Amino acid sequence: MAISNLHIKKIRVENYKSLKASEIEFKEGLNIIIGKNGAGKSNMLDFVYRYGSRTPFSFSFRNIRTSNANYSVTLQYLNKRVKNIFSYSMERLKSNSQNANAFTHTITLNKTEGAKEILKDRKVSFKNVISTKILSKSLIEEDEVVLNEFRIFGSIKRRYVSFIIPVDAHWIFKPSRIVIDRDNENLIDINDEEYSDFGFFTSLEFEILSKEFKSLHLVKEVNVDSVKEEFSSILSEYLNETEINFILNQYTLIKEIRFNPNINIYSIEQNVIIENIYIEFLIDNDWLPWSYLSDGTKRMFYLISEALSLEKGVLLIEEPELGIHPHQLYKIMDFLKEQSRDKQVIISTHSPLVLDILEEKELDRIIIAKYDNGTKFNHLTKEEINKAKRYMNEVGELSYYWLHSDLEK
Repeated sequence: MAISNLHIKKIRVENYKSLKASEIEFKEGLNIIIGKNGAGKSNMLDFVYRYGSRTPFSFSFRNIRTSNANYSVTLQYLNKRVKNIFSYSMERLKSNSQNANAFTHTITLNKTEGAKEILKDRKVSFKNVISTKILSKSLIEEDEVVLNEFRIFGSIKRRYVSFIIPVDAHWIFKPSRIVIDRDNENLIDINDEEYSDFGFFTSLEFEILSKEFKSLHLVKEVNVDSVKEEFSSILSEYLNETEINFILNQYTLIKEIRFNPNINIYSIEQNVIIENIYIEFLIDNDWLPWSYLSDGTKRMFYLISEALSLEKGVLLIEEPELGIHPHQLYKIMDFLKEQSRDKQVIISTHSPLVLDILEEKELDRIIIAKYDNGTKFNHLTKEEINKAKRYMNEVGELSYYWLHSDLEK
């Protein structure tokens, strides 16, 4: 299993919530941001999720501290496939400028050692760009290679697992409903509403959208058994692809999940309607609905299902320790560390127990967040790493050392 070719390398942002002039560097794979309440950890995760690979044209300025402030960000990614560093900087011009909605852009490609020869170092700057069309046209005229990297940069997928579990999602909180058009073989509607707040089920809905229900054309009248069998096959295939039952059985009290076997299927004119679709959980030999699960079990399912719904990209997790027993927390961290083999995982936490998943050679993945007239992010110094290593070798767990050290003071 190989890590994704693309990962965030560095972010610098000014004037976003507590991030007045904040810079943070990430490793590929696992990263752990630790700090006290109010340090600004969540603000950084929120920024990465909202804007981490977006061009600035859809940015909201609601969180800018003052209307006259400059707003700038530098996003740096490493494309391992071609050993190329992509850096994209943008700055909002002051509101007293000629166009307050304009941005100044600087796009830089720096090849690293061993990069392919066709990728030369490039730097392209554009001023007062206010639309995607203008920027794209300028990039095409300037450099097709730069434009291609810009497109790759904008396609990075992200998933944000907050400390708040979604409370009104289809498939678990309320049954899901699907409508299929028999004339077109295509699904025409899911739930008549927005997609689920659970990324796992959003991915499932897209999976269903891509399927054709061919059995609906075999007979003039709807064969309920055939439809039910075909639909169940799609759901089972999704469960197998994500390996969620195997993972849940390994890391949680949940042995298996399934979709309610008592779904309802009926036909109205040219449409076939499938209703009463929801998830059940096997715990202690009983199939239980979501409402019967403990808060800790719900939290673990949320963490695991969201991680599995992201094949490649950036997985952001806020406070994985909430509501979970320390023993179960270590198992969840073991799962997330395994997930970091093929995606970038960025965790924010208050708990030193989260750090116990790290080996001695991985202490450079710790990032300390502090608030000092704005949020600051720092990695451990070589001296601090050496002290922590000695403690881990001679005494015990890193979390105990962290609690009694002055690293966060």
